[in-house]
Amino acid sequence: MENQILKDISSGFIGELTHLHPKKAIEGLTPDIARKKPNNLDHSCWDLLHHIVFWQDILLKNLEGKFMDWYPPDDKNWPSEENL
Repeated sequence: MENQILKDISSGFIGELTHLHPKKAIEGLTPDIARKKPNNLDHSCWDLLHHIVFWQDILLKNLEGKFMDWYPPDDKNWPSEENL
């Protein structure tokens, strides 16, 4: 099972099991655009990427047998304003 999970996670980096190849998804995306929150939404692309990487790191550590904190503080789970 561990090998399948690692395969599934890593396949997303090359466009398998995703709706769009990652390189195509960020084509033309600048840091300024990525930091903007669309109207009526709580998070920007930048926020969502931070959130995804944060949880991916936790899951990968768990697969290595390390402790997994399912209740991290929001300031770790989402980027802070000074990290933008």
